[in-house]
Amino acid sequence: MYKNIANNEFYTGMGAHATEAFSNGIVVNNNTDLKLERVKTKKIYVGIFSGYISELTLQEQPGTIDGYEFDFTGTNVTPTTLANTSRKYYSGQAKIKVAGITHGEKHVDLEINN
Repeated sequence: MYKNIANNEFYTGMGAHATEAFSNGIVVNNNTDLKLERVKTKKIYVGIFSGYISELTLQEQPGTIDGYEFDFTGTNVTPTTLANTSRKYYSGQAKIKVAGITHGEKHVDLEINN
């Protein structure tokens, strides 16, 4: 997960928890269009508190939360290609809750790893 894939920027400090939350990966269809099906997130820990991704929007389409996963089936979310490369990614916004309190919104770029 990138803060900004075009600039090769990652989250650091407290923002690094967002990266950990997305470490379970993404699921795309097997067709050539690589439509997004699911984003697998996981519980994160910030000190003694636990948190999770509470909302996720990619390519301006909201995902439907199902436990720690977000379902994008049927939303026609297709990836963007990074300029001058063959790298593909989905871009959007994630809201993180820690101890039941929303702690802001983060921009996320999720790269497809082939």
